[in-house]
Amino acid sequence: MKYGILNSIGNTPMIEINIDGYQFIAKMECMNPFGSMKDRAAFAILQKSLDTKAINYDTTIVESSSGNFAIALSGVCASMNMKCTCVVDNNITKMNRQIIEQYGSKIVKINNPGKDQSNQEKRIETVKQILKSNDNMYWTNQYDNSLIQESYFSLAKEILVQCPHVEQIFIPVSTCGTIAGVSTWIKEHKSNVKIIAVDSYGSKIFGNRITRNKFTGMGSIIKPGNLKNALIDKVIRVTDYECILNCHSLLKQGLFVGASSGAVVAAIKKSKSCCENIITIFPDRGDRYLNNLYCQEWIDKNISELLKEEAIIS
Repeated sequence: MKYGILNSIGNTPMIEINIDGYQFIAKMECMNPFGSMKDRAAFAILQKSLDTKAINYDTTIVESSSGNFAIALSGVCASMNMKCTCVVDNNITKMNRQIIEQYGSKIVKINNPGKDQSNQEKRIETVKQILKSNDNMYWTNQYDNSLIQESYFSLAKEILVQCPHVEQIFIPVSTCGTIAGVSTWIKEHKSNVKIIAVDSYGSKIFGNRITRNKFTGMGSIIKPGNLKNALIDKVIRVTDYECILNCHSLLKQGLFVGASSGAVVAAIKKSKSCCENIITIFPDRGDRYLNNLYCQEWIDKNISELLKEEAIIS
């Protein structure tokens, strides 16, 4: 049983969901051992890099992430007895920071970015500076890495095996590794399947940024390199408020999931699709959103801004 818990990554279940009259099937990636679909990428890229001797067990793994990929890398590195450094910004939640630290990873918090620089850009700049300090460091570069894209072929295969009649797949985007990998494999094996990208209005991936993202794991302030390999048929953008409403609706069905799961439900509703075989991905668990998405005090504090975004979009 080499790597122990890592053998449980993947082969996640699918469940049928009916919410407000919309029926679809959700791939429960939130049930991976470290809580998200990013577990696939973290394990696959380290395993491949070890196999090709691009890294060794003494290599320090470095990444710019305050969310699921940081947690996934931290968990995988702990399981493989490797060192991990996560570069984060002020937006990291208390919950995520605690999880990352419990796995033994080092956290490097960036200084305030420059006037024309985003937190994301500052984090990447800091990663590059860290890499110069030690020869035996490796940046997984979740924004532009073919190994990460390939790590999601397994997810695509599972979708097609579990639901061979799939017609549409709704995929939330951020670093775009998932949608690049899934769409590439799916289109090669079943070209008529439509791939719908779900993005936030706080993102610049598919258009102008209308507002600031409230949740990690949704959208991006930069256009990730992974996007160039994604085969996308349609893009649907959603608001943070829509994420909240739909996550709380899912919770009433016992589904304690993250913001991007609410986003894909909102997108399915907006699409008004007549397809019978709609698949979506629920990327992560709800426990890492307890201080915002599932905190009534936080919602009350931010409701004016959330509704303002709704008004702008409508």
